[in-house]
Amino acid sequence: MLNTVPEKTLHDLEWRRLLDFLARRCSSDLAAEQCHALPFLDDGEARGRLGLIAELAACINDGDPAPSLPARATDNWLDIIRGHGAAPAEALCDIAANLKLYSAIARYLENRRDLCADNADEVIPPDGSISPMGLVRLAAEIESSFEPDGTIADGASPELQQLRQKVVSLRKHLVSQVEKIAEAEDDLLRERTVTMRNDRFVLPVRADAHRRFSGIVHGASGSGATVFIEPEAVVQLGNELMLARENVLREEARILAALSDAVREQLDEVLFASAIIVTLDARIAAAKLTVELGASVPQAAAPGVVDLKQARHPLLLLDGVKVVPASVRLAPGQAMVISGPNAGGKTVVLKTVGLLGLMLKAGLPIPADPDSCMGLAGQVLTDIGDDQSLEHNLSTFSAHLTNIRSILQHADQGTIVCLDELAAGTDPDEGAALAEAILEQLNDNRATTMGTTHFESLKGRAQTTDGFINAAVGFDAATLQPTFELRIGTPGSSSALAVAARFGIPQGVLARAKGILPDRVRELNAAVEALDKERRAIVIERQSLSEQRQQAERESRRHRDEVTRLRAKQDKLIDAEARELWQGIGRAREKVHQAEATIRRRRTDAKVVSAARKTINEVADQLD
Repeated sequence: MLNTVPEKTLHDLEWRRLLDFLARRCSSDLAAEQCHALPFLDDGEARGRLGLIAELAACINDGDPAPSLPARATDNWLDIIRGHGAAPAEALCDIAANLKLYSAIARYLENRRDLCADNADEVIPPDGSISPMGLVRLAAEIESSFEPDGTIADGASPELQQLRQKVVSLRKHLVSQVEKIAEAEDDLLRERTVTMRNDRFVLPVRADAHRRFSGIVHGASGSGATVFIEPEAVVQLGNELMLARENVLREEARILAALSDAVREQLDEVLFASAIIVTLDARIAAAKLTVELGASVPQAAAPGVVDLKQARHPLLLLDGVKVVPASVRLAPGQAMVISGPNAGGKTVVLKTVGLLGLMLKAGLPIPADPDSCMGLAGQVLTDIGDDQSLEHNLSTFSAHLTNIRSILQHADQGTIVCLDELAAGTDPDEGAALAEAILEQLNDNRATTMGTTHFESLKGRAQTTDGFINAAVGFDAATLQPTFELRIGTPGSSSALAVAARFGIPQGVLARAKGILPDRVRELNAAVEALDKERRAIVIERQSLSEQRQQAERESRRHRDEVTRLRAKQDKLIDAEARELWQGIGRAREKVHQAEATIRRRRTDAKVVSAARKTINEVADQLD
């Protein structure tokens, strides 16, 4: 088995184009470089990376993506600090920025341990070897020492503030003195402007008058008409200003050295933080790509096992192409023979399986249903495309054979092999026999193989030979268009004559071609066409049954809803009648109570008693 993926495979499957898409989703050039050099991993490492990416993708799907991590390049300066050197202000600011990014991602992951436990443990090691708070304090110490533009802040040390104030005071006094001299010696000057030469304050003196102006010459104009002279009276002030500036520079250098020492004291942690944010940035980019592709982590399986459901080609998805999913099921020691018309999607199926195999080896989730199973391939080997070489005097057929020889040497159990138009470009009978023998040898090697073909004899053999599986990409005979749908279990017709008709080849030519076709080819094409018609009829029938079932379910739901509505209405009416009845009973009781009270108060009044009894009888009639 080869230890690395061959360049031929990377080229055939356009691996680097996928890495380009991945790199574009990074926040930093450092992470993009890491993506472009994404390594292929062993099973344990790949599964670990798949889990880490899946955690971050879950956060994106949950509407809470990880923060961006635009890391800055600091490795060279950290090496200088390790060697007891001092880093410049810009480098220290970059180090502090990286530490702040580390703090942000550490805090984010710690707050989301329910979804990101593995990522959190990697960024904040449980053994306590990394102190996020210590790094936060270091970042704050560095950041407080600089202005937003990267210059050292006055407050970086009390001494620096005092020294800078002294420089400002001396400079102001010096300029004032030079201006006074300029006013007094105006007749000797070219103009009354104070300028700088060699970091000293000078006046522009006319060349014909410079001997009458006392001071130190610091140069002349290009024409020689002006001489720049530092007045003698301010030389000492200029010296003091120079010394004050030197003191400022020494204090700034001391501050940078002290901050570099602070970084050195936590150097291992700083190195870890700087590296992990780049790693996390690349991982977050992979999570973004995972979500865009609708990708997932397939269930684990033995090397070479392929059980993909609704697999989609990732590059086509990223290019915005409408992709027809394919489901493929293969085991080591099996070869799938895919047939069908040109431009019908045969090669796309090969590239899909091969590219998904590479993605898993690199620890990237794949665009297939999550209940898919796929073992990590020991190797992915391909022979796709035209490798004709004028430089090496190889024909297309010879180039394919050279590549297939290498595949036969290295393919073993756990290897996924993708072969496009196997043994094409030579005599059809000999090519078909060679193709069958190659596939048989790969089966003997326990490789997992997929190949496309137009050889009718190979399709027939695949239908009856153990270890071979026929598959076909669909072709709609009614529209003369490919459907790009992969069908397992039956061969496909190349449909060359139907395709030719679509492209306007005269009917007379097509009729003559049909007459020339061998009987076995016509019989196979007829059988495939019959199978296609039967399959389409079954699909139509299933669709009809599905529509009928859905209609029945809709009617059933409508009846249930109507019954529920009527029951609710009935219950509402009953409730209203009951309330009215109880209200009537209440009113009747009140009348009875009033009548009884009247009888008790006025027993001797016959008229009153008679009226009360009448009321009681009326109430009794109402309640009956």
